[in-house]
Amino acid sequence: MNKRNEYIAAGDNQRIGGVTDNAIQPFKGVPDADIIRIPGIIQLHNGDLFLSADMRYAAWTEAGGIDTVITRSTDGGKTWRYSWPIYFPDSTDSGKTCACTAIDSMCVQGPDGTIYLAANVSPTGISCVSDPGFINPKTGRSYVCINGVDRLVLTDSWDKAFTLPAEDDGTVYAYYVGDYADGYAPVLRRADGSATDWVVDDCLNIYTADHRQLTQEQYSNGEKNGTLCQQNLLYKDSVLHVFNTQYLWLATSKNNGESWSHSLLAHLKKDSERELRHGTGHGITTADGTVVMPGYNCVEKGGDSAGASVLLLYTKDNGKTWHRSGNEVPLLPDALCYNECETVELADGTLRTFLRADGAKFKNMLYADAVWDEGKGNYFFSTPVKLDIEVNLCCKMSAIAYSRTINGWQAVLTSYPCAETSPSRDDGKIFLFLVKENNEMELFHAYDCPKHYPKPSFGYSNMTELQDGRVAIWYEPTNHIEYIPIEELAPDAVIGDKVQIIKKC
Repeated sequence: MNKRNEYIAAGDNQRIGGVTDNAIQPFKGVPDADIIRIPGIIQLHNGDLFLSADMRYAAWTEAGGIDTVITRSTDGGKTWRYSWPIYFPDSTDSGKTCACTAIDSMCVQGPDGTIYLAANVSPTGISCVSDPGFINPKTGRSYVCINGVDRLVLTDSWDKAFTLPAEDDGTVYAYYVGDYADGYAPVLRRADGSATDWVVDDCLNIYTADHRQLTQEQYSNGEKNGTLCQQNLLYKDSVLHVFNTQYLWLATSKNNGESWSHSLLAHLKKDSERELRHGTGHGITTADGTVVMPGYNCVEKGGDSAGASVLLLYTKDNGKTWHRSGNEVPLLPDALCYNECETVELADGTLRTFLRADGAKFKNMLYADAVWDEGKGNYFFSTPVKLDIEVNLCCKMSAIAYSRTINGWQAVLTSYPCAETSPSRDDGKIFLFLVKENNEMELFHAYDCPKHYPKPSFGYSNMTELQDGRVAIWYEPTNHIEYIPIEELAPDAVIGDKVQIIKKC
């Protein structure tokens, strides 16, 4: 039996972890870690290394039974402590259409030390993937304004959970989640605001009003296995259900990842959007303390299909309120969509976001700049810029701004697969650019990332600058980490003083 069952504790969505000692493959030895995808890596303020990823139990598919796993090192990568901050025990394996999904995590640490770990979460059997049986997320919001406050509304019928919630109809979604107090929120009736016999915790687990857990059978290989797990608003077999769309899930930690609290950012989604997602990898904290998580929306078909573009999700008050940028990145002619992305801050405060673009005519490295408009109180993107460098744009990249000048200029590093022939996710490179007048980027050096066997390809990657100036890069599919001195990424260059960034509110 899959070892996932060993960690199930009703009411606990934070799967217990352990320790590994593989310095270059941090998840090697983690139970069930045969498929680790979507790397995110940052160095915390206290020097710890923090990694986040998808745990895709026994299947590469992008839906059904995926959890978010992290690992941390306090000794420079010699040993790693792993755990699952975002974890749904509704199945023991890949789950297929019998399980909900937490996918494509993104991590960032705020100015006050809070770690933000975001994932895109979908209810049982809901996903934009084309695998048989999965149903696309429904377009629209799961929130209804009740007495002047946006409330997450609930239905007691799974079939009705495919119906868009309406402001003027309280019969389909007859319940809503009230305010949290002491770890629980009451489920209230829309008709009169009266209490029901249900409450939920911040992971959306369901209890009776006196805090007894409601349970259901767990699934293995698509069949019920007799083991009980706690009901959750995301599960098909629960007594209450959210609208069957995609959700922005945010886990936060105030103690360097030892424990987590949870919330939804679903209120940021527009009525016209099927999905509003984080961009995967890592976010940034700007010089003025803004926490930025680049993301993208899906208006028509979701995923890699038409109708998606990149935007910014951000908070300027340490996570109390979250906002979205004033616009999305404008689509260039022939662009199907932009989706997975990463952002860096330039010295003048410009936020430069590197984009994944799916379209046969798009092979050049692509970015779009966002600047703060004081009058409108928001960030706005300009038209994307193509660089004269061909990469695989049908793959997630990584981007960081280096903290010190190189030959007197700010430096930006990006990582991409660059193979000209199949398999296209191969030949990983780190490009080091000097940011010159008018924020134009000049390529200084392209570094070839080492190949690791038996799978020497290069897929998704993520980079961070370490406190000693080295650059750490973690990449698929073998999930190796390389620690590269800046002198190798910028050979024969002069490494100067720290870059001074203009603070823009």
